[in-house]
Amino acid sequence: MDKRPETLHDLMGTPMGDVVGWLEPQDTCILDKREKLSKCLTELHRRGLRSCVVKDANMFLFFETSATFHIMDMRDVNCYVMDLIRKLEAEKARGSGAAPAEAPPPPAASKKDKDTVTISLTGVTKALQPTDIGGIANYSKKNGPRPLDASETLRDALKAFEDSPRVPVLLNSKLLRIFSAVDFFQILKEGKYLPEIESMSPLKHTDSFPLDVVALNEADTLFKAMRLFESTGYSALPITEGTESPGGRGRTLAVISVRDLASLAIHNGLHPESVFNEPAIEFLTRVRQQDVTGKTGKSRFPYIHVPHDATLQMVVSKLITTRIHRVLLCDQNDNVTGVLSITDVAKRLGRVL
Repeated sequence: MDKRPETLHDLMGTPMGDVVGWLEPQDTCILDKREKLSKCLTELHRRGLRSCVVKDANMFLFFETSATFHIMDMRDVNCYVMDLIRKLEAEKARGSGAAPAEAPPPPAASKKDKDTVTISLTGVTKALQPTDIGGIANYSKKNGPRPLDASETLRDALKAFEDSPRVPVLLNSKLLRIFSAVDFFQILKEGKYLPEIESMSPLKHTDSFPLDVVALNEADTLFKAMRLFESTGYSALPITEGTESPGGRGRTLAVISVRDLASLAIHNGLHPESVFNEPAIEFLTRVRQQDVTGKTGKSRFPYIHVPHDATLQMVVSKLITTRIHRVLLCDQNDNVTGVLSITDVAKRLGRVL
């Protein structure tokens, strides 16, 4: 970073136009609002992204005169699909028209009815085929940020995280960047601001946001995960072993992200017709072992553990040094007691800097 501010206070007052120039090039998926959702999901899954920019261009003859930009996040897609499934289930119950193809019955009778569906994967993907992405941007009501002008400051960007985890930065209506908490932590790392943060009075990570543990167990279905994504607004859920313990859940087996749901639109036989009714961890295992190119490898969405009583400075240090974006708070027995995203931590820092 050339000519970086000397202190965090000065950094927070830096115009976003300068901040964007410090950052690495961004892998941004920008699609016209008329593009089909299936194409968008295929692209997001291929690139390991959670969101895309939906462009609404104003045209005069064949020339673009201006454009507005919206964000479509996988939380939006999940909420839309949940509403679609409820509609298909209701139509089927009424016997109206040709019912979508049925999925095999849930394999375990012990599963609660609300955590299973009778609609197959094909039934959902066929119903999604005519869907444009323009109508899904901010469907969850959690991705409607006010775009920032390049003259506004980094402090303004952190405040904007209260409304959305991603914030468009514009210069004369031209999109410069979709700014996120990942960008903020890159600046902290490359600008070597961590020592100043660590020198501050110890801050509790629990002061400004709840740490209620919402998790799945090994038997919980994918549909239950989707329902919890919808009801909580969370973008990731730990899958834990065993039963709930006092003050937390069992040890973490994996973390399912809304990003993983994009693979449901990939027509390569990866998932069975009954995928919504199978354990979420089985779905996740397939997704993490094979992407659309057929390659195998490590999880693209790792997480780190920190003690449940860690200070905010300790959490920030871990995020900066590991470049991992999700933190699981654990007790001395490795039971999950809380979950923090990198955006949660950025918002907390923004309130005290």
